[in-house]
Amino acid sequence: MPRMRFTLPAVKQKPDARPSSCPRCGGVAFHKHGQVEKAIKDLYISRVTVVRYRCVDCGRTFRRYPEGVDRHIQSKRTSGDEQLRGACDREKQDKIRDGERLQEHRGYDERAKAD
Repeated sequence: MPRMRFTLPAVKQKPDARPSSCPRCGGVAFHKHGQVEKAIKDLYISRVTVVRYRCVDCGRTFRRYPEGVDRHIQSKRTSGDEQLRGACDREKQDKIRDGERLQEHRGYDERAKAD
């Protein structure tokens, strides 16, 4: 059986750089409006730094998350790992079901021979 290789997304603890534009209005002028430590569920990291910015044009605030993290509590690496495990579990369950069906089919064949 051929092997497949999966690469889980990288997760960083701090955002790399300032955003290029405001996600709401597209403005390019904004200033840092604070930062907060966020607890996340990840395989290796338990906390990341999230930076808030305020747009000068529209006045709205937005957050800049580190790579591999979004507003959810679970990192993209962990959710990718769970999806992969789920896919493997489903494949395993399908094989078990196929084996059970084969045994049932063999049972019917043996009953037919006995009659």
